[in-house]
Amino acid sequence: MKTGMLAGIFACVFGVIGILFLGVIFVPLGFITAIIGTIGAARSKDMGSIGVNVLGWILVLIGFFTSPVLWALLGFGALLGS
Repeated sequence: MKTGMLAGIFACVFGVIGILFLGVIFVPLGFITAIIGTIGAARSKDMGSIGVNVLGWILVLIGFFTSPVLWALLGFGALLGS
């Protein structure tokens, strides 16, 4: 398997689970694995790995934006109330 691909797949899985279930736990895990996967994919210059990691980042961002608990933990709770 190409460098960064496995971490990108994990980022995608954690992103989907973060969207559907416990975003507080799985979105940060997806964030960490997306960073690791993106660095590995950029070093290997494998376009497939980069694409999987981009999808992982998109899913992690959707998981973040759909989790009010994560917003409150980062201080964006006031934006939700207005």
